[in-house]
Amino acid sequence: MITRRFAYPLSAVLLGFAPALAQDNSLMQAIYADQAMQQHVIEAAKHAPVVVNNPCPSAHFTVTGKAIVFVLPERDSAGSIRKGAWKEEVRQEGCGQDRILNVLGVVQGPGTLGTVPLLPGNTRGDPQLQKDAVQYAMIAAGASGKDCAQGYVENTEFTDQGDKPVAGGKGPPWRELWTVIACGRKAQVTMRFIPDATGTTIGAERRIAPAEPSK
Repeated sequence: MITRRFAYPLSAVLLGFAPALAQDNSLMQAIYADQAMQQHVIEAAKHAPVVVNNPCPSAHFTVTGKAIVFVLPERDSAGSIRKGAWKEEVRQEGCGQDRILNVLGVVQGPGTLGTVPLLPGNTRGDPQLQKDAVQYAMIAAGASGKDCAQGYVENTEFTDQGDKPVAGGKGPPWRELWTVIACGRKAQVTMRFIPDATGTTIGAERRIAPAEPSK
């Protein structure tokens, strides 16, 4: 998860911006509007583990327009984009499957965009927190033994959050329900995220209900 990265040259439309001061919201809007860029986002979404493990040749992928900016893009005095990171949402439809996929867009250097598939669903975790949490979810789902060392996250669902942060935390604790495929079976795992003074503590607990066979 969050390991396969794709690099593409930025389009001429984006490279042609006139010089301006560092942070510029219009640049982010141009990225969303650029068709070539959005196609790269869709291609990355197609490589998400949940898509690869549930092939559907007739599936249709659409960028929804919903996005979260982690690092507002910046450009230098020559107009070259130098930095930026954001998440875009992609909807997959077809073969009886309707799911939300997410893709991380990163400006890797002048004129180069990287796209990385993130977890599906509506998890509130940032890309690094997602990557850290997957290992806990897999252990809770039973994919940690030598006879079952592989699995993937089928969906994430935000469920609720606390009223206030713990001491030193940047936000209140929250919970999510993750659906995990491990050992050919489906398991639901309750994920707990507790921001504190040093980062975010992650907890994972498999639901007691028996796991369902994966289709």
